[in-house]
Amino acid sequence: GGLAAVAGYAPTGWRPSVRSGVALRRPAAPTLVPTLGGDQRRRLVVGPLLSAAADAAPEEEASEQGHQPEEAAAPEEDAAETTAAAKEDEVPEDDVTKSPAFLKKKIEVMERELTELDESIAAVERERESNWNEWGAQIERLNAEFANIQSREAEARNSASTTEKAKVFQQLFTVIDNFDYATSFTQPKSDAERQVFDRYGEVRATLDETFRQLGVTPIDGVGVAFDPEVHEAAMFQPSEYPPDHIAQVFQRGFKVDEMVVRPATVVVSSGDM
Repeated sequence: GGLAAVAGYAPTGWRPSVRSGVALRRPAAPTLVPTLGGDQRRRLVVGPLLSAAADAAPEEEASEQGHQPEEAAAPEEDAAETTAAAKEDEVPEDDVTKSPAFLKKKIEVMERELTELDESIAAVERERESNWNEWGAQIERLNAEFANIQSREAEARNSASTTEKAKVFQQLFTVIDNFDYATSFTQPKSDAERQVFDRYGEVRATLDETFRQLGVTPIDGVGVAFDPEVHEAAMFQPSEYPPDHIAQVFQRGFKVDEMVVRPATVVVSSGDM
């Protein structure tokens, strides 16, 4: 700044010194104002350079004396970094958040918050009990009515499904009866007839399994006690079975699920022959 004031112009080519930190200027004499003489230009250009060099010499020697190879300084730098990291992780002794007074105050605040929370819970419980005393009986009655409606609706659906299936199977039972009558009067005499008869038996077994999967079950027949709910008595006669037991089945009966679609037509035993 002083040099510019003396010369009356703004010199160019200024650069910072690497070691001294003093702003030095390149010897750019041709850029100076032409009116200056050679001696003046020399004083203005060389003088500051010599002065800056004289000032930087002691600093440069001190820097060279204190300079060590990077290999030797590396362990010291690593140790310094490790120490700095450890200090950063350490909690300062004067940390107020770790002091007994601070912790005691924090505990008091938490206890106060817990007390307020307990009071809020108690208020909600009192309100819930009050609402239940007012509406609880009606809610229970409505829940019971809703459960009954669901049960009746499920029963109605099942009954409707069973009724529809029964209508279909009633048409098939006549076909099954004719099949049974035909096989009961068949007496195979040759191997070929026996093969055909056995094939009929396999078809009948397949029908029974299909009916079972669809919920159709046959009503118990010979040897069981007579049940007017599922049996229809055609006649009474003496037999080897005890009285009031089924001695013979004229027509098989069937149930679809728990509905009796067709009662079994039977002969009821009247006792010993």
